Amino acid sequence: ISVKKENGKRFFKIQAEKENFQAAAVILAAGSKAAPKSGSDGSGYALARKLGHTIRPVLPALVQLRCREKSYKQLAGIRTQAKITLYLDGETADTDTGELLFTEYGISGIPVFQVSRFASLGLARKCAVYAVL
Repeated sequence: ISVKKENGKRFFKIQAEKENFQAAAVILAAGSKAAPKSGSDGSGYALARKLGHTIRPVLPALVQLRCREKSYKQLAGIRTQAKITLYLDGETADTDTGELLFTEYGISGIPVFQVSRFASLGLARKCAVYAVL
């Protein structure tokens, strides 16, 4: 598939395998590199760049958190209601409450997924990242 903005014109030219289209607007929903088995290989980023968009660094979100403490392995499989507060350089970044799951490597569960994007952002920015349960 090819998408091109025609110079000086108010439409896009879209060339697919069997047909060509023109459109006033295009929605690019190409996915990311996170699930290649779904057909999403990250090539949408190149297409967006080609159309003049800036791509911000892509970071994990909605993920489990790995913890340094080794005691989590003993708790693996235990679920509990908990509040998690995530800190970046000592400042509260996000808080959520819900069912938390201890794993062999750390913590998982919906509240962990909800705060994980801030952990990824903090780690990318070289912040001190920690969570309190």
